[in-house]
Amino acid sequence: MVCGTRTGIRRLVDLGVSAELQPAPKNLLLAVADSLTANALAVMCRQEGYQVRTAASGKQALEVAAASAPGCVILDLRLPDIGGMELRRQLRQMIPAPAIFLTSLREEAEGAAALGSAEDGYLTIPVGRDELAATLRRVYG
Repeated sequence: MVCGTRTGIRRLVDLGVSAELQPAPKNLLLAVADSLTANALAVMCRQEGYQVRTAASGKQALEVAAASAPGCVILDLRLPDIGGMELRRQLRQMIPAPAIFLTSLREEAEGAAALGSAEDGYLTIPVGRDELAATLRRVYG
């Protein structure tokens, strides 16, 4: 039984089914505030063979993650409602997926990756397709 809502997950738990979401292969979540950046990244990821879901806020990212169990998250550190590191913490509680931190400031990205887990990475904007593909391969495994 596949279920994409928190209510559905609660129902599965009530039935004795594990509530831990397992990541779907080649399924990405782009949590990026800027629509132009999100669209460009989505196109590049799709060209690399990934299924892409997008979110423009932290709240939306949590909802999409609960519904789709992404195998990797590309996470803007400057989302409008939830800070990137806080969102990463919340996502880690939901799904066992690595994150790629996205920012225009290299120092901020390096700091975020250092605070994340060993499987996390970072990209700075602007990002090229080759750099994105290489980072996805390294982080996604």
